[in-house]
Amino acid sequence: MSDQSQSNSSSAKALLTGVAILVSFGFIVLILTSNSGRESVEDIAYKGEFTAEVTEARWANLEEITAAQEALVDPAKVDAAFKDLAKNPPAAAKSDIVVPGSPTFMKQAEEAVAATEAAKAEKPAEPAEGSEEAKPAEAGAETAPEEKKPEGAQKGAKGKGKAKGKGEA
Repeated sequence: MSDQSQSNSSSAKALLTGVAILVSFGFIVLILTSNSGRESVEDIAYKGEFTAEVTEARWANLEEITAAQEALVDPAKVDAAFKDLAKNPPAAAKSDIVVPGSPTFMKQAEEAVAATEAAKAEKPAEPAEGSEEAKPAEAGAETAPEEKKPEGAQKGAKGKGKAKGKGEA
């Protein structure tokens, strides 16, 4: 016999009830927090946190500042400057930015390569550190020829990893 005291849907009902309680609590918190701290100066003054004299002084300050800022800018001069700018726009300045792949970029790249090749051609070749020319020969000492790897070993090392079968990746 099977135990019928616990059904499969009771755990699902408990989970959904818990989620519903959390969501409703979240909505209540959202409503309460969205209504706090959104009061304007007029609303605060209406509630009585500012006296009528303080509110009037603040409005007077605002009007004074607005008038002072408007006095700094002459609308006729601004209008004339805009009309002059529209009739005679400034000439475009030459940019130092070179777009990669553009003809100017390619020309500069070719000039740079030519300059480095010319510098290499003018400079005498310095002997490598491992060569016999770089080492001063000691009097009476014989120098042994350096061992070189066979050409096949060098070619094999260069080609490692290039050829792979279809199944390898």
